[in-house]
Amino acid sequence: LWSFAVVDCRVENAFAFDCVEAISTHDSYEETELNMLHQWNLWCQERDQPGLSLDLSERCYKTFTQTERRSSLLQQNVARVLGQIGGVSFEEEVHLPSGYTVDILIQFNDRKDVALEVEGPTHYLVSHPSSQNGTTQLKHRQMRALDNVEIAVVPYWEWNEIMETQSTGDGNQDCRGVNYLKTLLSIQTK
Repeated sequence: LWSFAVVDCRVENAFAFDCVEAISTHDSYEETELNMLHQWNLWCQERDQPGLSLDLSERCYKTFTQTERRSSLLQQNVARVLGQIGGVSFEEEVHLPSGYTVDILIQFNDRKDVALEVEGPTHYLVSHPSSQNGTTQLKHRQMRALDNVEIAVVPYWEWNEIMETQSTGDGNQDCRGVNYLKTLLSIQTK
């Protein structure tokens, strides 16, 4: 079922209803299964399809939101540099109504909030390291649709290149990082 959500495959309501019936007959699920069921349930919401029962839906949501996450050094570095941009209000590790956690949520007065996702190698395909994997694509699509946020992505290889000091030795990596984030987020310097 989760794969239907990942590829965003259109299904008939009858199929979705049959899936819900089959899922409801089981009592025990592993944490990973509950997380995947939550994402499938979000997909049903996106598509206006029948979803899980209220009890199972709440159980999946609770598991999904309690799954432990730790911010990476890469994310901490991006947040530190973002903090150097004047007038930018942001929070780290924010839970959105869908249950997803965003690395950094930036609030703007004049536009939608921006979920800044700092993505290391695990967010990309091994065979195509610059292509996002299905889990990452699903998360971004569902956050856009259900949480009404813009998504901005800082890929690890771009950030590492910007922050690399060996090639230039100029020590201005924070300045380059600030400029990169301003461009990415379309922030005008005042």
